[in-house]
Amino acid sequence: MFRLLLCAALFFQHALALKETIDLGYAQYRGKDIGNGVIRWAGMRYARSPTRLDGLRFAAPQDPEDERNVVDATKVQIVFTVC
Repeated sequence: MFRLLLCAALFFQHALALKETIDLGYAQYRGKDIGNGVIRWAGMRYARSPTRLDGLRFAAPQDPEDERNVVDATKVQIVFTVC
């Protein structure tokens, strides 16, 4: 019984493994493996930045802009935008 549980645990560990780089369609993000099977992606964009210049300040969220390169999401990056 112990062997069966051990085999099942090893199988599920490999079956649930994730890649450090993920593709969301509009951008690819590279995360960081922080150990124990956990991968962290920090600072991912889910919507376009609202600015007064674009007229999006009080509008509904818009899709984020496409990013051609792989974005480094291994640490939180503070981005300031002019509103």
